[in-house]
Amino acid sequence: KFTSEMKYLVSIFIFSAATQAFSSKDRWENFKMRHSKFYENSKEENKRFNIFLDNLREIEDHNEKYRKGESSYQMGVNQFSDLTTEEFRRTYLMTSLPSPPIDMNPKQAKYNVHEDLPEKVNWTEAGAVTHVKDQGQCGSCWAFSITAAVESQYFIKTGKLISLSEQQLVDCLPLFGCNGGQTFEGMDYIMANGLMEQTVYPYETKVGACRYNQSNVVTRINHYDWTNRDDEYDLKRIVALKGPVSVRIAVRGPFHGYS
Repeated sequence: KFTSEMKYLVSIFIFSAATQAFSSKDRWENFKMRHSKFYENSKEENKRFNIFLDNLREIEDHNEKYRKGESSYQMGVNQFSDLTTEEFRRTYLMTSLPSPPIDMNPKQAKYNVHEDLPEKVNWTEAGAVTHVKDQGQCGSCWAFSITAAVESQYFIKTGKLISLSEQQLVDCLPLFGCNGGQTFEGMDYIMANGLMEQTVYPYETKVGACRYNQSNVVTRINHYDWTNRDDEYDLKRIVALKGPVSVRIAVRGPFHGYS
């Protein structure tokens, strides 16, 4: 037998659950609209919605840890929130890649840990970094990382910021394309061939025929340095004295929801 108080509590619980469901559904609709998500049928959409809910719970649980000081970063809804961790890994992440040949590794230069480095360096504020780009559903992060580093060096040398073509690397290094790639192979390609601007050779989120045209090349590089040293001071030193660096990150766990 329910008392009036119990009925009140039950009605509150039902209302709360309905409100929460509505909120999740509303966030789902906003997610689809913001990221232009379309699914081939209702079955697929229901599957993606349930994955979205799982990711939403993971995001909320993680951010509670962040608020308690138990994590150093926040998570949020993004274009990957309708994918499982395995789907994200398979689509966007590269397999473990080998380091460059031994004879490519530069000698580990000695440096003075007390040398006078600036307290702060922000190459974005200096105008040396192009806008944030989106690789889409193509494992071409390697190409974006490479062009970003070259774009910054071009600015440092000329004072002009241009956006270079990731698609040229994706198309003209077909062994890599959307399946991940080697930084040093991309740099070698640029040394030999140069890069065209993105406006001339725009990004297409897929591998196509190489449309390289030497007459449209706007820059090339003479050399590059590579370091395997696990040393934060060394990285700080390179960024301060040389410019932005192309890095590889080992992505695990909830990184696909990083905010």
